[in-house]
Amino acid sequence: MSRSELGATDSTPRVGQTNATVHTERAESAERVEGVKAPGGRGSGTSDQDRWARAAWSRLAEPGDERAVELIAGHGAAGALALVLEGSPEAHETFVRRAERLDVDRDLEIADRVGARLVCPDDADWPSGVADLDTPPICLWVRGP
Repeated sequence: MSRSELGATDSTPRVGQTNATVHTERAESAERVEGVKAPGGRGSGTSDQDRWARAAWSRLAEPGDERAVELIAGHGAAGALALVLEGSPEAHETFVRRAERLDVDRDLEIADRVGARLVCPDDADWPSGVADLDTPPICLWVRGP
């Protein structure tokens, strides 16, 4: 699913576009998070929707960002991403701003070109010790077997 199919917009409204239009486009993009495809880890227990959302979160939040981890814990990766794309008050302003430039499909295409994949907590190849970290990563980008 492309950035435009998700309704992502530039950070500046286009000519003739109001802030209300930008907000509407974000809300529509949140509804389109379903049905996405993303390459993943072996023995994946992660849905394509969740995997794609976690790829997005890898661009929205810095490693160890407790605000992101808490938002994802409370709503799931896709649900938390939907809150960000809607511009919900529950989503931190930093995430909302970064989402305006989000292009997960491009990130996944680049990963595919270099032989990388996304490993998520429910995947069989998720490292066991990672869960013991104070703030575990949302996902891991890995190369190789």
